[in-house]
Amino acid sequence: MAAENEDQKKSKHSYIAIVTSIIGGLFVVIAACITVFGPFIISKFEGSGLSPTTQPQLSNPISSPAATTVVGNTSLPVSTVTLSPTVLPSPSATLSPTALPSGFEFFDDFEFGLSDQWEIQYGQLGMVDGKLTVITPSTGTQTYHFITLRELNWGDVTVEVELASFNDLLNGTTSDGVGAIVLHQSVNSQAAGLMFYPRYEGMEFGIFSDDGEWSPLPTSFISGLKNGFDLYNSVHTIKMVSRGDTYIVYIDNRKITSATISGNDVGEIGLWFRTSTHDDVEFYAPRIESIRITSNQP
Repeated sequence: MAAENEDQKKSKHSYIAIVTSIIGGLFVVIAACITVFGPFIISKFEGSGLSPTTQPQLSNPISSPAATTVVGNTSLPVSTVTLSPTVLPSPSATLSPTALPSGFEFFDDFEFGLSDQWEIQYGQLGMVDGKLTVITPSTGTQTYHFITLRELNWGDVTVEVELASFNDLLNGTTSDGVGAIVLHQSVNSQAAGLMFYPRYEGMEFGIFSDDGEWSPLPTSFISGLKNGFDLYNSVHTIKMVSRGDTYIVYIDNRKITSATISGNDVGEIGLWFRTSTHDDVEFYAPRIESIRITSNQP
């Protein structure tokens, strides 16, 4: 039995020796392969312009600063975001409004108050005896009021305003209350306008700025006394027609004056009021009986 155990131990040692010899031979073969083929593999990477740790980059990239994530006291770099160049439209670029088609018409006689289409830009306007006018109490100082037809842009157009007699006001003392028709109003731009004065004073063209300031056109003033119309004692229809940059004014269908005003040729239409300085009148600004607007867009 002892001899048999001794033979088993010798057989086991022989098996371990064989396995060890095989593993050692494999390491020798691998080392030889690295020695022979290593330089060849490295030369292939160098010939392609890449090293094993190099990644390709986009041409002409826009790169954001590399972000860093902090974990404990160790900073780990985060991949940089790389974007292709993009051209964005200028934020100041705006689209021109589109004029309403020919034949489109708006009418308001204010019998039932202000239409929802009207938007008061500033001041206090409302109804008095079915007429559009300023409704704030007189303070003895001039105040300014402006209303437009929102979201309706007109190009070539005819505007007819039925103006109540200035003598319709209490005591008839609105010697410096003024009204105006404003055409082609738009954001951050000028508009054309026609200002009308009480009594025989007449009317004149002007430029209406986006901040509410008027700049009368030189030599455009038309005297009512000299041209046979009186806005004080009777109702009149003032008609303003625009064709491109030409503006023509009629009173009761009689041509009174015209002017050339360059600038916006498409935009909203509005009515502007300046109150009288007289403090002894309840209603001290022009009153509008009705307004009719018709598109003449070609």
